[in-house]
Formats: sequence, C-alpha cells, structure tokens
Amino acid sequence: MPEFNEPKRRKARPAPPPKTKKPKPQKAPKQPKPQNQPKPKAQKQVKRRRPSMAIYYIMFFFVAVVILSGLSVTVLFNLQDIVTEGDSRYTSEQIIAASGIKTGVNLIRFNTDDSRQRIIDSLVYVDEVVIRKNPLANRITIEVTGAEEMAAVAYDNAFLVISKNGRILESTRRHTGLPIIHGFEAYEPVVGGRISSEETRKTELAFIIMQTIEKVGLEEILSINIEDFLDITLNYMNRVTVEIGPETQLEEKLRVAVRLLNYEIDINERGTLILLNPLQAVFSPE
Repeated sequence: MPEFNEPKRRKARPAPPPKTKKPKPQKAPKQPKPQNQPKPKAQKQVKRRRPSMAIYYIMFFFVAVVILSGLSVTVLFNLQDIVTEGDSRYTSEQIIAASGIKTGVNLIRFNTDDSRQRIIDSLVYVDEVVIRKNPLANRITIEVTGAEEMAAVAYDNAFLVISKNGRILESTRRHTGLPIIHGFEAYEPVVGGRISSEETRKTELAFIIMQTIEKVGLEEILSINIEDFLDITLNYMNRVTVEIGPETQLEEKLRVAVRLLNYEIDINERGTLILLNPLQAVFSPE
C-alpha cells in the first residue's frame, strides 16, 4: 500500500490590520456675500511735485526779451555817428545832407531804403549807394559809388552823357571827348534817370559795344553808329572807318581790329577796314 505523506502546511500569516479612513477636515461654512456693498478702493498716495526750475528760466527769458525789446526801440541803439565811404565827387557833408539822416534816430526802426533813394535822386553823379547799420556802435555807414562816364548819346542837337551803369549824367551842347553814339534814338531822356532807346534792342546793343571795346582795349574810338543793326560802324581817330556789320562775333572782330590798327595799318593811312568776317578782314585805303 502506498505510503501517504500528509502535505506540509504553511504557517498562517497574521492578517493585516484593517485600514482606517482618515477623517476629512470639515470646511468652514461659507459666509454669505453682502449684497450691494462696494469694494473698498485702495487709496492712492498723492505726491506733491515741486514746479520745475525750467519754468522759471523760461519765464525769466520772456520777461527779459520784452524788456530788451522795449529798450531797443526807445533808449538803446540811437544813432550817434554817420560815416561816408567810397569814391565820389561829392563831400561827406553833401552825401549826409542828401540822405536826410539825423543823429538820434533809432537804428532798429530806421529804414535805409528811403535814404538810399534820396541820395541817388539828389546826387546825379552817383551810381550806387549802400547804407549799413551798426546798432552796437550806434553808427551808420554810407558807401557811395561814383558814376563813371562811358559815352555821349547824340540827341536833339546835344549830347547826353551816360554812365557805365546807364544813368544820364548831364545834357550838354559841348563836345565831351567821350565816344559819341549815333542812331540811338533816346526815349524821353531825363537827367538823373536811366537811358533807354525807342527801340529796346538798341539800348542793350549800345552797352554791349561799349563794354566790348573796353574789354579788347580798342582805344581812340570817336564815334559809333548803330542806326542800322546790320551795318554797325566805328570811327577810329577820324581816319579809319571800321565796318563790323551785325553784332555777331563782335569780340573776335574787334580783336582783329586792334591788331590791324596797331601793327599793320600805317598811322598816317586813311580808309575803311571791313570786318564783316573776323577771318577775312579787308582794308581799303582812300
């Protein structure tokens, strides 16, 4: 008979202690919110700022400007000295008297334009006037540019002496020794006024010719005839007639004339120098 072995029994483990639940903490009962009660606002801290010093500086500046402005047109910058400069046939006393400027006037309010025009209107042999104010020195300086005679325009059996600036300096019947411009046809000339021709083109043409003659150094021109724009002629020492035709290439033509009259045409020769083309000059002796 088989042997029966009783199985070994495991030792019984002690049972784990029963889990106990931790009691939950009880919440405090909610307090009911008060109805229609505004929340208290946080109080802002109000800082008192002192006014900036820049405001005082600005105020002081404006006050100073107002005070100085008032003084500058009342007490300060009053004229004490008048000085004249420039080359003119008139004396300082004549120029100052013509200007009408008096010492004591306020230089800030003084307008120089009226005085400048009075000098030009009163003193015919003056072409330009510049008046400078120096309030800090309480001084006025009058700079005068005297008129330079340029030519004499033949007009109504007389001669109108004109300056390089186009001013009519005098009307005379005597010979002035200046180059005489024929065919100009002066329009309502007035001594002290500006010369102009009935034909506007001739006013400009006369000055262009005179300025070019001076530029190239063509001396001893006694007269200029501009009656015909296309047939301009010059009288050289009453012995050579220079025909230059129209004003085109005027400077080139006159430079050729200077060379021929000074070096190639004999001092005793008389005749006509034809310069319609500066490259084809022709001298025809009498």
